[in-house]
Amino acid sequence: MRIKARGSISPTLPIRSFVVSYDEEEEKLVVCAVNRADIDPFIAGALKAEWPLSSMENQIDDKIARRLGITAFEVLALYNPSLKQHLRITPLEPLDQPPPPESK
Repeated sequence: MRIKARGSISPTLPIRSFVVSYDEEEEKLVVCAVNRADIDPFIAGALKAEWPLSSMENQIDDKIARRLGITAFEVLALYNPSLKQHLRITPLEPLDQPPPPESK
């Protein structure tokens, strides 16, 4: 993994968003932090999944981080089908699905 930073990081950083893209031609993930104001128009018209912190008891733990990461890869693979062959992750159970019955 290589990190390419432009300029120096100042103590008063603008609000940024974290964007993950898949470059199909070079078969690589591209991760960047972009100014939120620059992408607000795109967010307004985008497919969104909102994760209110209140629904997570106002904390982000390992379980939430795993769910978010897997969700991100599943969405990327939906729009970049060639990525799917590289995924080796266990699909998540839907949040609203009841647990399976216990075996007797």
